[in-house]
Amino acid sequence: MKITGLFLALMMMASIAFAEQPATVYSRVLTGSVTGVMPETDGLDNVDLQKSANSVLRNAADSITKQLGSCNLSYTVTLNRPTVVGILLKAEGASGVLYKGINIDLTTGRELALTDIFREGNGRAEVTGAYYHALLGENGLMLCSSAGSAYDRVVPYKDLLPFIRAAAANRLLPITKLTNAVEGRVVPVKPGALLAIKLDANRSTGYSWGLTSTDAANVYEVGRSYIMPMNMDSQAGVMGSEIIFIAVQNPGDYSVTLEYKRGWEMMGVQSFSFDIAAR
Repeated sequence: MKITGLFLALMMMASIAFAEQPATVYSRVLTGSVTGVMPETDGLDNVDLQKSANSVLRNAADSITKQLGSCNLSYTVTLNRPTVVGILLKAEGASGVLYKGINIDLTTGRELALTDIFREGNGRAEVTGAYYHALLGENGLMLCSSAGSAYDRVVPYKDLLPFIRAAAANRLLPITKLTNAVEGRVVPVKPGALLAIKLDANRSTGYSWGLTSTDAANVYEVGRSYIMPMNMDSQAGVMGSEIIFIAVQNPGDYSVTLEYKRGWEMMGVQSFSFDIAAR
């Protein structure tokens, strides 16, 4: 019985670890009028989602190879995360070269909409400028100016932090997780980093954590979430957890203070501070 329990526990741990890994992208060799290699995904827990993702890739490849006729197809994986992958297709033929970028949502098996990650608006348009299509890259958005053209312009993710959706941020960017144990310490991060600070909170009493910074233009909140203990959603007065997502946009040394108070109060009942060294 103990052996069976241990086996099940190990199997569960292995399953979780496997699910948290990026998808495998491998090459399928092509022959005929279109030569080269076609990218395909593997390793997704849901076979139907994997088939859907590979169908998206095939359709994208067909859309550019049919324009050239006889050609050679190749690809580059521009981003690979556990829930999203970016792939750049390149078709080369006698009549020219065509490119097509595909962002695949591995949770749906479909093409990912950029608005799932970033909010739209004039501010974002000012940062990216005009473009035809955006491809997710390792360090930023890769942009092309017209259908089939090269993705020859990159906008760093740190410049897009003001527009990122907090709920989707961890799909794209690494997040440093903190608690109030970081009080009085220096947290080293890279510019463009996101911090997720998990703190005890009880919203039913009107209290919430608020952020102040020595440089609000470079260290600021991008979103928050509140988590109640399991089976306690309907009970008033039960302590939950508030998660504050903080963006650190540019290099520098910054001091951060969080206060626990109600919106109309000047002074908080709790507070703590820490420093950030962005290099």
